[in-house]
This record gives sequence, C-alpha cells and structure tokens, in this order.
Amino acid sequence: SVSAFLLNRSSDLAIDANVGLFGYTDGAVISNLTLQNISLRGKSNVGVVVGNANYSMIHDVLVYEAKATDGTTYDCAEATAGNAGGLVGSADNTTIIDSYFYGRVKGFMAAGGIVGESVTTNVSDCAAGYSVESGDIAGGIVGKAGTATKVARCYSRSTLSATTVAGIIGQHQG
Repeated sequence: SVSAFLLNRSSDLAIDANVGLFGYTDGAVISNLTLQNISLRGKSNVGVVVGNANYSMIHDVLVYEAKATDGTTYDCAEATAGNAGGLVGSADNTTIIDSYFYGRVKGFMAAGGIVGESVTTNVSDCAAGYSVESGDIAGGIVGKAGTATKVARCYSRSTLSATTVAGIIGQHQG
C-alpha cells in the first residue's frame, strides 16, 4: 500500500514523459497494490501506477482519489501535453484485470479512467469513477484504443469532458 505521494514533472524535458509510480515497465507484473492520495503531473503518458506499460500485467490494483486534509480534491493523473490514465498513461501488449480507479484524470490528448491510450491491450473486470477530462478524447475506461484493444466486463461512473467522449472507449481506431 502506498499513500500520500505527490510528483510534479511537467516541464518540456523528455524525462517528464512516462510518469507514474513506475515510469516505464516491460514485462512487469504488478498485483495486490493499493494507492491512495497520489497526485502525479507530467508532460505525457501519465498514470498513477505506470506511465508507459509494455508487455505487462496489472492485476488487483486499487487507486483512490487524491484528497488533501482540508478536503480539496486533486487530479490523480494529469498530462499537460499527452495522454493520462487512472492506472496507466499508455499501454501496449498489456493486460489489466480486476482493478479499480476512483479519482480525477486530466489529459491533453487522450484520457481514460483506466488507460489513457492503448495499442494492443486487454482490460477486463475493471471499474472507474469520478471524472475524466481531456482537450481531445475521453473514455470512462480507455481514452483512445487501437484496433487490437479489448475491453470486457468493465464499467465507468465517471463524468466525462472532452471534444470526443464515450462511456467505455472514447475513440476506437478501426
């Protein structure tokens, strides 16, 4: 369990991409993890758990809103120039199952309650709630999905705000 963590990396440097508890994963397995009061801000590919996940598995992960002691609620994941997701900013060949996000996500391009942008990703038995906001595309579960992305048995109760919005997948390529 991780609680009360703040990271602000939103300059124009390349290092400010792939921001998360784990910035980049390749072949990782992340499971049985609870994160609360986490607020991350970066340039692109911002996710509370992983900024950029490749060939990875995320299982049984819970993320709860970022709230200060005075009751102020903050964005859990915010990308100032790219994609943001409640759990993962950008995912390719990744599986996300039995996971939950409740908080605020804000992306510049694509934003999703679970994943901001995915290429080839399977998301199942997941839920998201509260708010997803983007300057372009917002989805309750996945913001922007590639042709091989699959979503099953997921639901979202998020308020969505963007040019293109949809309850589960904001925009599906293909």
